[in-house]
Amino acid sequence: MKILSLEMKNIRSYVEERIDFPEGNILFEGDIGSGKSTILMAVEFALFGLGDTRGDSLLRVGEDRGSVTLRFSVDGKEYEVHRELERSKRGGVQQTGNSYIVADGRKQVLSATELRSKVIEILGFNEPQSSRSRSLIFRYAVFTPQEEMKNILSLRQDERLQTLRRAFHIEDYKIARDNAEYVKRALDLERQAEETLSKGLEERQREIGDLKERKGELERSLQKVRSEMEALNERLRAIMEDETMADSALREVSDRISKLEQLGDSKKRIEAELRKLEDDRRKAAEEIRRLERKKGEVVAEDPGIGLEEARAREDEINRRLKAVTEEIASLDGERRAVEARIKGKQDALRKDEERLSRIRSTRSEIQGRLEGLGAVEIEGDESELNSRLREIERDIDRATLEIGTLSNQIENFRRLEETGVCPTCRRPVSRGEYESERVRHQDELKKAEEKRDALRAEKDEISRRLDSIREMRMKLGERRHLEEQLEVYREQEKEVSREIGEIRDELEKYSGELERLRSEIEKRGEEKRSLEDNLRDAEGKVRAAMNYQRAMSEVREISARLESLEVEVRRMDEQIKAKREEIERYAADLQPLENLRLERVRREKELQDLRDRERSTVGAIRELTGTISSKETEMASLDREIQRAQSELDERVAHRDRARKIGSIVTWIEGFFIPAVESIEKQVMYALNQEFNHHLRRWFSTLVDDHSKDIRVDESFTPIVEQDGFEMDVNYLSGGEKTSVALSYRLALNTLVRSTSTTRKPDTLILDEPTDGFSIQQLYRMRDILMQMNIPQIIIVSHENELESFADHIVRVMKEGDVSRVIV
Repeated sequence: MKILSLEMKNIRSYVEERIDFPEGNILFEGDIGSGKSTILMAVEFALFGLGDTRGDSLLRVGEDRGSVTLRFSVDGKEYEVHRELERSKRGGVQQTGNSYIVADGRKQVLSATELRSKVIEILGFNEPQSSRSRSLIFRYAVFTPQEEMKNILSLRQDERLQTLRRAFHIEDYKIARDNAEYVKRALDLERQAEETLSKGLEERQREIGDLKERKGELERSLQKVRSEMEALNERLRAIMEDETMADSALREVSDRISKLEQLGDSKKRIEAELRKLEDDRRKAAEEIRRLERKKGEVVAEDPGIGLEEARAREDEINRRLKAVTEEIASLDGERRAVEARIKGKQDALRKDEERLSRIRSTRSEIQGRLEGLGAVEIEGDESELNSRLREIERDIDRATLEIGTLSNQIENFRRLEETGVCPTCRRPVSRGEYESERVRHQDELKKAEEKRDALRAEKDEISRRLDSIREMRMKLGERRHLEEQLEVYREQEKEVSREIGEIRDELEKYSGELERLRSEIEKRGEEKRSLEDNLRDAEGKVRAAMNYQRAMSEVREISARLESLEVEVRRMDEQIKAKREEIERYAADLQPLENLRLERVRREKELQDLRDRERSTVGAIRELTGTISSKETEMASLDREIQRAQSELDERVAHRDRARKIGSIVTWIEGFFIPAVESIEKQVMYALNQEFNHHLRRWFSTLVDDHSKDIRVDESFTPIVEQDGFEMDVNYLSGGEKTSVALSYRLALNTLVRSTSTTRKPDTLILDEPTDGFSIQQLYRMRDILMQMNIPQIIIVSHENELESFADHIVRVMKEGDVSRVIV
């Protein structure tokens, strides 16, 4: 893995910062508390999430949201991961659901746990997928925070050994051994269960013989009951044949009765129709008498003029009235149009006169403003002044940055003189050791402040001259604009004066036309009133002719209705006679009906007797059927019991065979497989232990120039320090020697992980303040060690200036107020 870039927003002392990580040795340098370690914490958070870290230790104080975006590469393939923090309403800080990873140009949104699992999969780390734990392999082989650097010496043996198995990718041996033990125990339990299930073979064989004997006895009893059932069925068939014949005779008698009863219904229907015909004839006779009376009452007066002639006269008057009305409407429309044009012209005349007044007033006002401006001239080159102003602003920014840097350095010298101890390495500092440096920095600070004040004065003068030029330019533009406006208003005054003269001429012409139209409308109105009087007289004659014509038509309709009713009365007399003859024929046909009804009662009694015998026989058959069903059910139950017993017998035989087979497998796992895995694991761990010791002693002897001291690790990789052949407690070592042990252990682990990895190698090493307690000579020795390791990317966080000669890239971290910044 190689780190490519890191973006932070509201992370601890950083507001918003982006850092690019090139290949080679990168040194992050800055004062204590400037924010160097925050960069490494952000890298670990982006890869693995919070783990057991509190969210409020990463989110900037006073902010509600923060984020980290990390770009890195693995085997030449680039990835980008993004995580966010959010402060809840209760004040707690947690990761949001906006985490994602970008791979092959495709963005995938994941939860915090899913993103951690994805990153571990990409890095090839063999670790549990828990979102609440740190990546121990990352902490061992790649990065260890400053405060945990020496904790490696006090870890529990089982915790250290388990982590190393994962880092060396040999945890599979222990997993295989544990799994084999688990499988052996499970197989033992299964074998015992199979042996238990195989018991009782002889009992099942005896049970099957008893069940088959009971089945034979039941089959013989069932055969006897079925013979009795056949005799009853033969008797039932004879009864049912007699019943069928009796039922047929009964249906024949019932059919004859039904037909005669239908004749009786028809006789009743015809009698009802006869009564209705007689009633309809009576009503028709009454209607004839009523119409004859009405025909004599119809009387009408002849108006002396035909209806067609009266209507023609009425239409002629209507046509003339319509023409006069339309002519009046047309003249009135012309009148309204002329009046509207007159009003429009009057409105236009008033508006033009008002507009002319405004134009003259505005023209006078513009003329006065022009006279008040006077002559306008521009002095100086505005572009040159703007260019100089930008140069001065850049010089002021550089001077301000220099003043801030010098002030911070002077404050550091002051704290050193007050405390007398270096806060990083705890080395004593004499009171005058940095006096000359502090005085020199104060002189440089004074010169920088004087230079900044001079630049600010020059900036104010140039700004004043630029404001004067801009003011003259605005006045010149205003004069040109006023002259253009004055010419426009002169032209508008001429145009409006011409329009006013034309409107007055048109108003005089429209007034004469209006008087002519009013006179013509009055004449047509008198003609219309005369035609309306004539129309009322013609409409009265039309109504009289229509009344006379309607009376004559009614007399003709009554005569035709009388003739039709007389014909209908004659037809009904013939129908009444025919219905009476038909009723007499039906009465003769209905005489045998009573004898047939008595015959039907006799036949029904005979059929009922046969049905009672049938029910009795069916009851006996049903009883036998129940017996047969019960015995068949018992037979089926016996078959199922025999089948169950046989199945249990087969299962016990199968369980016995399986128990024997499982026993052979357990013997192989316990006697051959588990011992072989343990032997292989011991050989691999021994080889790794030897190589680890080689690298550990090599790095330790380089860092600690004391031939009486040696270091090694035991079988659990616990570090052991010896002096002159005797083991000594690590706690009795000096601070620099403890740091040397921890650093040598980490470098040996990193070297071994890179040499044993067959897939993804950790191409990055991160060291957070790794030189606590180191002398100047040890700093140079550490530089030589890191060069020998040949790691593509090494990231070091330190305040030791001696490491600058080792770094390919130096990144300075500064803190102004409570905000950290990175300067490359």
